[in-house]
Amino acid sequence: MAIWVKTNGTTEVVIKDQFTLEDLQSMVDGYIEFIPLSCGDTLVVNEEGYINDLPVNDKATLVVRRTERYSGVTIVGGAVIFNKEEIASLEHEIR
Repeated sequence: MAIWVKTNGTTEVVIKDQFTLEDLQSMVDGYIEFIPLSCGDTLVVNEEGYINDLPVNDKATLVVRRTERYSGVTIVGGAVIFNKEEIASLEHEIR
């Protein structure tokens, strides 16, 4: 399960047995980057979001700014939140 945070302000719970790299790239509209959050979850974002001039994602920005080292970061494009158990499985699958 993952929470897809869209740039239009909506969220969607996505339930799959296993996410693929292609699933994530589709959800964030490009190459992926992992951002570890202080709560143990991981935010997956578009690695080239700024370069591709994607729209600001206000909800994902609020989530990432709860982690002190990302307090000044603005997220652009779609984002996906995974808990620590799910991200461990996902990282193993896509490497």
